[in-house]
Amino acid sequence: MGLTAVLCAHGLAAQRSTNKSKRATAGAEANLPGAAQAGTAQTGQAMMLERTSQLIGKEVKDPQGQNLGVIHDIVLTPDFQQISYVALSSGGVFGAGKTLHAIPWQALHVGLKGEITLNATAEQLKQSPGFANDNWPSEGNSRWLSAAAGAAGSATMGSQAAAGQSAAGAPSAPMGSAATADAAVQMRRVTHLTGMEVKNPENQDLGDIEDFAVDVSNGRIIYDIVAFGGVAGVGEKFAAVPADAVRLEAQTHVALLNATPKTLESATFNPAQLASLGNPQEMKRLSEMFPAAPGASALGYVPPEPQAQLVADEKAWGPEGPHTKAFNPSAARTITGTVESVGGFRPEGAPAGVSPGLRLRIKTAEGRTMTVQAGPAAYAERQDFFVMPGDRITISGSETKIGTRTVIIASEIKKGPQTLRLRDESGRPLWTMAPRRR
Repeated sequence: MGLTAVLCAHGLAAQRSTNKSKRATAGAEANLPGAAQAGTAQTGQAMMLERTSQLIGKEVKDPQGQNLGVIHDIVLTPDFQQISYVALSSGGVFGAGKTLHAIPWQALHVGLKGEITLNATAEQLKQSPGFANDNWPSEGNSRWLSAAAGAAGSATMGSQAAAGQSAAGAPSAPMGSAATADAAVQMRRVTHLTGMEVKNPENQDLGDIEDFAVDVSNGRIIYDIVAFGGVAGVGEKFAAVPADAVRLEAQTHVALLNATPKTLESATFNPAQLASLGNPQEMKRLSEMFPAAPGASALGYVPPEPQAQLVADEKAWGPEGPHTKAFNPSAARTITGTVESVGGFRPEGAPAGVSPGLRLRIKTAEGRTMTVQAGPAAYAERQDFFVMPGDRITISGSETKIGTRTVIIASEIKKGPQTLRLRDESGRPLWTMAPRRR
């Protein structure tokens, strides 16, 4: 499903004039592949929108067109209003042996055909130590904003490193312990936020956060794409909700939206016709339909102590946990499909702060869109097993219903020559919830 579109820059921000965050703002006029232009009679400007799921896994090249790496993940600002930086993965094979670099969104350039470039060289990336997958920086490395391709850029980077500046783009002010800082950043990763349950103040289940629509000219999040309805991968619908109407509670993995199922139904749109949302009247209608949410309250979250974390994880993910027991060996099946999005999930009934699971959305050859729950995300990372949108994978698992959702609980995932084994033949988990190495 293609959600790339060029939208009108007027209407939405005006409808949110009382919201201090103002997450929807105008961008510069341009085009992306498959985009359709909405009329902008007043200023001639238009907004460039792209799905974050289409950005993750996309190649980043130097000005000469040479590949520098791929976007491994996207980190939003602490208020979830815009992209802070992308984690650029360079080197390695199938995710193993890669190096991650924190590239501020403003350092990237999106061309007329959707190509993404960074004004740097492969040698500069090689000389920069980057950051480890278990220690994500709170913000991007600002040096990439002014890095020049060639010897001059390398010399600048080298002198700054010699001066003691962090090559990973550390924050200008301390954030407490490294563990606390990293846990807070993990919650800002798009692959953690994708898959969040959407609930209203009456605690009704409205659907899931399936994607984010970002204005690539400035990195601002404009719409949260909500998936809802459907049974066993058939009949699912999508709604583009103005981003300032959604409050993301990252620590509980719940997105709060002041709406009813009927309201969401009236905002249904065809993802292939997202350009219709650029119509000023339609943007005004959506703004009035979804009132702006109050500011997020998740920013002060402090993760539990290590021992308490282990206890919570063991209860949620252990052999006697509800997630393990939801696996039904007699309902095991194997499906092949293409990854549409990578996200997270919280095991049914697990408390806030439990280690998140790996959630995949795949489209099968028959056109069904299936949700896959693949065990703890940290376990997959420790196995150097990473998947991105566009990857072709084969999944063995048990189809079951959890709450209102039909999901595949995976026992094994294959991608190319790699295999991630999650459970034995009886469904018992093979993972351990050991603390992350530092």
